[in-house]
Amino acid sequence: MDFGNLLNLGKEYLLPHWPLLVMAFLLGTVGQFFKTRVWTKERAAKSRVMWWIRAALPLHAPMVGALVALFGKLIFGTMPASLGAESYPDLMLYYAGAGAVAAYFVALLKHIAKSRGIQLSPVSMPPPPDDEDAPDTKRTGDSGNEPPQVA
Repeated sequence: MDFGNLLNLGKEYLLPHWPLLVMAFLLGTVGQFFKTRVWTKERAAKSRVMWWIRAALPLHAPMVGALVALFGKLIFGTMPASLGAESYPDLMLYYAGAGAVAAYFVALLKHIAKSRGIQLSPVSMPPPPDDEDAPDTKRTGDSGNEPPQVA
């Protein structure tokens, strides 16, 4: 397959679905952040609610995609989608599909990064600064409840 055929394939089949691809990228990126920073295994071990939230992670991206479509159409009156997806159920299914594609999109990006020797795990990020490095914000001399003294 030469480059011209590949470009034509992209124009005919991928370009009309740019909203799905963009939403899949966004949902995948946001989902990875929440998975590694907010709904962690450590928090799930401490709380039953967090355990259920973490257990239902695969459902979050399709649900968020459907809600984005619903509220986007309610607020703006229209949402970008492929031809034929104009009603509320069509748009909600279209964007829920983008959420489902997000998992495959993230897996593809991780595979490409791993094949090039790039580590994407949250362990590679620097830890937050210690409390000793934080600026001193303590007030001295008063409890904070008294009105300021005017000299």
